Amino acid sequence: MPQCKFLGVDPGITNKKLYEESLGGQFIYGSIEGYEEKINISTTDTKIGFNQFLLQYFQNKTIDLMLIDIEWSEYKILPTLADYKSDLPPICQFNVELHWPPQRPVTTIHEAIYMIMDVFRKRQFLLLNSEYNSIYSGLKLRSLVEEEKYMRLFFININSDLCMKKYLCSG
Repeated sequence: MPQCKFLGVDPGITNKKLYEESLGGQFIYGSIEGYEEKINISTTDTKIGFNQFLLQYFQNKTIDLMLIDIEWSEYKILPTLADYKSDLPPICQFNVELHWPPQRPVTTIHEAIYMIMDVFRKRQFLLLNSEYNSIYSGLKLRSLVEEEKYMRLFFININSDLCMKKYLCSG
């Protein structure tokens, strides 16, 4: 990806080589959490809040594309994306993988749908596409394991002139 700068956050070391060598990017050992508190990243605690991550690594920068797959914490960051603050770096596009059923922290399907719809209601981002996937759909082990489903949603920022010019408008 010669046109892009890649930054990957992963709680496992297995993707370090892929991120740094194959993609020419930066690897951060840790995980993004869906809470607002500021915490110190150390060798013993590798969790970072979503807002803190954005401010720490993208201050005065535009994020062209953010891929979000944070194993059920995505429901915690949806309100942040819906109420996107101007003090955070602009995100032009984000793709979020929503795991189903929402096990934590969402307790009901109604609550999960409300969180997703809130992103639309705030008119910061426009949904461009969605995909529904089932991890075990092709396996015969289905009866042994509860099928894990997820939906990937593709959003674009329609409230940023920079993002609009870059991705939706020509000239």
